[in-house]
Amino acid sequence: MLSARQLALYTDLVNIWVKTGQRDAKGRGQSGHYVLVYSNIPCKFVYTPNIDSATDIGQQKEKTMLTLDQCHLPVVYNGQTLNIPNECVLVNVTQGNPNYGTVEKAQGAPNLLPGANRRANLNAQIVYVITEEHPPAEVMAGVNASNMLPNIDL
Repeated sequence: MLSARQLALYTDLVNIWVKTGQRDAKGRGQSGHYVLVYSNIPCKFVYTPNIDSATDIGQQKEKTMLTLDQCHLPVVYNGQTLNIPNECVLVNVTQGNPNYGTVEKAQGAPNLLPGANRRANLNAQIVYVITEEHPPAEVMAGVNASNMLPNIDL
């Protein structure tokens, strides 16, 4: 269950896709396709500025742990523990958000935030992500299909 603070801060929604298939000796996926495992999970994106290094075509973000974007997610949502593997794909599906449809790829395992004192049951994890420049076709088909849904105001 989300805390009151998480309900206020987790204003984005993501769909999480995981790659199926075999892995080689180094743990890299060899084949397979992406399947949707979680949908409409509340989260909060924290983006780092893109000001690191100038190139001929403009500034380019260095890909280090200090410059990766973050996605804050609950550990447990609706009674289900969210298992976020390395290199899964997160798609922003927040209607009306300027980042709607953005595809991010997880970089490493999530960092679980430990509880301390009165927050002993802190239900939070941080996944470091980077924008996927060449999203998988099945993920993009899912994003395009969700664009076809009617926009309903509640």
